Amino acid sequence: MRRRLLLSLFVLAGAVARSAAGEFVAPEIYPAASRAWTSAIGGALASPLAGPALAPALLPLSAPLSEPARTFAPVAAQLQGPLGLAPAAFAALPAPEQRAALDLAVDEARGKLQQTAAELDARSRALSAPGHALDKDGRAELFGVVARLSELRSGYGPLLDDASRGQVEQSYARAMTRAVQVRDALIGRRAADLAGALSQADGRATAAAPVAAPADPALLPGASARALKLYERMSETTAGWGADDIDALLTGFGFRRRDGKHRNYDHPDFPQLHDSYSHQRQLKDVYVKSALRLVRELARLRAQSVAAAPVRAPSGPADLSRVRLEDLAVLVTAEHAPPRARP
Repeated sequence: MRRRLLLSLFVLAGAVARSAAGEFVAPEIYPAASRAWTSAIGGALASPLAGPALAPALLPLSAPLSEPARTFAPVAAQLQGPLGLAPAAFAALPAPEQRAALDLAVDEARGKLQQTAAELDARSRALSAPGHALDKDGRAELFGVVARLSELRSGYGPLLDDASRGQVEQSYARAMTRAVQVRDALIGRRAADLAGALSQADGRATAAAPVAAPADPALLPGASARALKLYERMSETTAGWGADDIDALLTGFGFRRRDGKHRNYDHPDFPQLHDSYSHQRQLKDVYVKSALRLVRELARLRAQSVAAAPVRAPSGPADLSRVRLEDLAVLVTAEHAPPRARP
């Protein structure tokens, strides 16, 4: 009797909420400022009519650490919200009034960001407390805390004072460490489920009837969140899908596309997986079923190619500088039942 332990490592791009298109959307404190706002605020900061020197409160905006669309976002929100200014109206103000409005907006934005930093610090402590088990909602909240702290670090550093920046760095390290621990535990558990299902089937197998590796596209490395969602929806109904949907599905699972009379797809790691599809906006069910078969076969081949190894805990602490937000998307994906192996 054979016994195989398949360790399937996977990274899902994702986030907490789903958009109307079925993709995951990362939570944000502020959406990036529009081009109209970045142009208006940038023009006000650069205007010589208000004098050569900026007030101390505005100096951080003159050299943001990140893209202006992100750094200006809290300020634009204050200008448009409490002050009731649209970009065009703000741009039309005399230069001294623009500077005065910016001064007020920056002051308000700083206060709100510092309050947000304190709230996220409290949540990161609660979610990272020793012995505090996280259910599905808790994992989603932890992902959201990491996402918002990352936004604070990368986008709004110029608007925070030294104390708040230090608090954000500590909170981020605490929440990210906890998130990586939870992620590794989930991956290990799902890999163990897969290994257990295959091992049970191996116990019933004969030499004449070898066990096929379970096909679970959710365990494919690098699969995009959109592709996973499309796979789920197409599996429910194969009607009403078009060439662009097939393209998003297959390219999201790593297939390459070549255009000609038809759209031709193959996989760089498994060249035996290939097919072609019409450019039509709506395709017959048979084409959708064919694309789903390609994905399932990719999952089987990938599982078979993984080296046999027991599931082990990480040997040391993770390098947080190498962990991306999308690497934690498993925290907010749906639970998958253990794959059923064929007898």
